[in-house]
Amino acid sequence: MKVFLGFDPGGKGKFGWAVCLEINDGLTVIATDIADHAKDALEKSLNALPKGGSVVAAGIDAPMFWVADGRREADRLIRKAIGRLGAKSPGGTVQSINSLQGACVIQGLLISKLLRRLYPDLPITEAHPKALLWLMGIAQRGRDPGMIEIKDIEEVIIGEVGFGLLDKEKDKRDAVLAALTAQMMIRRKSDWVDLLKYERKERILADEPPIGYWMPKKYFETD
Repeated sequence: MKVFLGFDPGGKGKFGWAVCLEINDGLTVIATDIADHAKDALEKSLNALPKGGSVVAAGIDAPMFWVADGRREADRLIRKAIGRLGAKSPGGTVQSINSLQGACVIQGLLISKLLRRLYPDLPITEAHPKALLWLMGIAQRGRDPGMIEIKDIEEVIIGEVGFGLLDKEKDKRDAVLAALTAQMMIRRKSDWVDLLKYERKERILADEPPIGYWMPKKYFETD
């Protein structure tokens, strides 16, 4: 059984994690909750692994690569795409990596390092759940990501997981979407793409390969 892990790093009481299992072409949520830090999130997610499940990939909602001047082409492309789709503040949704909160950046790096200690060759993808909601057509004009509940992504998530609109529940939602991004990375579907391919500058990875940044492809057809 293929297990996908998703993490939404943040500070104390704001670190979302999710354990998801691939069922046919979909994804079912086995467990999701909030942790205080990377070690806590990893321990809780590993304790929730289903019997017979094998961790095949992870998605992390935090930077997994940098460029020397801090201006990533992937970020520019995503801002442009979600702006066309109706996002009121593309620059606020997809912030410069130099503007992100320290807890997100550092805890993201820590969870990637802790994962690789256990699974040295584990594929890891950067994820951006709020941008993904726009690119999947779930967030729309007048319905921004802050209004999206788990039931609104039922076309890709199987099973009931009682999410609400509290901030901590959004952290869980984003962890689930990070796991979905990891699933798409492994499946290599033709309608998804690794945004790293568009970076022309030297890339500094958060960890050893395989590292990616997978998103739906249709909005990133560019030379």
